[in-house]
Amino acid sequence: MPGIGYITLMEDGTFKGPIDKFLSDEERENLIKEFNMKTNSVMFFIANKNLKVAQKFAGQIRDELGRKLDLIDQNRLELAIITEFPMFEYDEKEKKWDFCHNPFSKPIIEGKDYENVDIENVVAHQFDFVCNGYELASGALRNTDLDLLEKGFEKVGYPKGTLEKRFTSLATAFKYGVPPHGGMAPGIDRILMLILDEPNLREVQAFPPNASGQDQMMGSPSVLDPIQLEELGIKVVEEE
Repeated sequence: MPGIGYITLMEDGTFKGPIDKFLSDEERENLIKEFNMKTNSVMFFIANKNLKVAQKFAGQIRDELGRKLDLIDQNRLELAIITEFPMFEYDEKEKKWDFCHNPFSKPIIEGKDYENVDIENVVAHQFDFVCNGYELASGALRNTDLDLLEKGFEKVGYPKGTLEKRFTSLATAFKYGVPPHGGMAPGIDRILMLILDEPNLREVQAFPPNASGQDQMMGSPSVLDPIQLEELGIKVVEEE
């Protein structure tokens, strides 16, 4: 796990760990005080330029410690609803803002544009139903304002008119008026996994994919021939 560091509070009040040499006496005192560290307490640090990677690693450490220290009650089902997901996220590779999840979700902003808001802080009417850390269902309220939808696409770099060109049926339908609506999609296999107390999703899937992600029953994914590609409007370009 790249970027991981730790310190252990020793009995004599000193720290043991690879990053202790970078800490000042004042910083050590503050860490002990702020986190109420006791002898043999261990603190983990994750350093990574990608916030999502750092969050993922921190979560894995937390889960593993919970299992090793027997802190997880295997007989409980803990439910939670996660709300207000970020509407946009910054793509470090492309060096631009993009939609974080669903571009058609309704943003939580005042007015009908993004001109007077910080794009980084815009959240959406999106939600996840979670049980024991597993996503059981995911959904959102739909953005039914065509003008606001168009401005959202423009905000992440799409030219004006993209919505009507790429999503013609939706744009046409919305022009006639559409009531507020939303929905969610439950993951039946994950619900079954929890009910049956199976640790692996593959155990409740009718046709689980192999290690390479291939469905042996359906023979997918498979290679498309030129005629199929033409029907789908897809052109394959090999990079040198």
